[in-house]
Amino acid sequence: MNPPRFGVVIPFFQRQPGLLRLAVDSILAQSVMVTTQCTIQIVVVDDSSPLPANQDLAGLAVPPGIDLIVHRQPNGGAGAARNAAIDRLDKACDTLAFLDSDDVWSPDHLERALQALSAGADFYFCDAVRNEDEPSLNADAPDWFRSALAPIDNGATGLYRYSGAADIAVVSGLVPTTSTIVHRRRHDQTARFPSRYFRFGEDQYYCLQLLGTQGRVAYSNAVEVHCGRGVNIFAGNTTGSDGQLLCFIDEIAFRKDALATVSLSPDATRHVKRKLSEAKRNVLKQGLWMARNDHGRWLRRSLSAHPSLIYSLPAALGAVLADRLHASSTRNVN
Repeated sequence: MNPPRFGVVIPFFQRQPGLLRLAVDSILAQSVMVTTQCTIQIVVVDDSSPLPANQDLAGLAVPPGIDLIVHRQPNGGAGAARNAAIDRLDKACDTLAFLDSDDVWSPDHLERALQALSAGADFYFCDAVRNEDEPSLNADAPDWFRSALAPIDNGATGLYRYSGAADIAVVSGLVPTTSTIVHRRRHDQTARFPSRYFRFGEDQYYCLQLLGTQGRVAYSNAVEVHCGRGVNIFAGNTTGSDGQLLCFIDEIAFRKDALATVSLSPDATRHVKRKLSEAKRNVLKQGLWMARNDHGRWLRRSLSAHPSLIYSLPAALGAVLADRLHASSTRNVN
């Protein structure tokens, strides 16, 4: 068999210098380059970043066995940037891995992924952490997920086969971030990241296309990804901000698309429908609260993006009134 060739996809849009360099350095430090004869091709797509990718990578010495391509394109969001990177990978790349430009991999990430893929998996993901002093993102993984894990190599490596429905793990958020994903590349692969929405769900939609309800999935309970603090259009949106509104709008679009275009298992269907109802209620409740103070723009933008939300307005209004009555009764008791 030919030695594996990894294709690493990095979308780039940052303002803080040094983050991309740290991400790429974590690729160059991968132990798999020493333990196997693999090669790596890195494609960085600069999504019209305020800080150009070439500037952040100036002076970087790329060792033998690693190719680095930087492509700059008009701003289209992380999904469009990842799609452009996938399209630019050479055909010899038989394994795809993803790394956000402000994240870093542990040195053994690709080696552990390769071990899991060699044991029969087609799709691999691992645990991740945002801050060293915080629990990992999958520290509270539900019992149904843990009970569906069977150890690879008698559990000595912390690598597991996942025997449950692939889609329910995806839509439940157990794939913590795109940077944890490594999968086999099929040359007939049509899965792509949606570009219509890019603030919520684009990574989940990609995985759902790739896996469907079935898929030979492997999981590592080791923290192999450290998430950075660069530009993040999902995290850190404050209540009532434009960013929060746009995340709600994109969440509704993603969940509608998942129900309409992907074959989901019964558990995943129920989960997505419940989360869709919650997102509709939450975006309208926030809009109604803000409209009380003459800030009707939130509500107008929500209804403009998803006109069918008009049918959910009565339930959202009822929820707002219930919240107000509860708050009033609490004040009276105190």
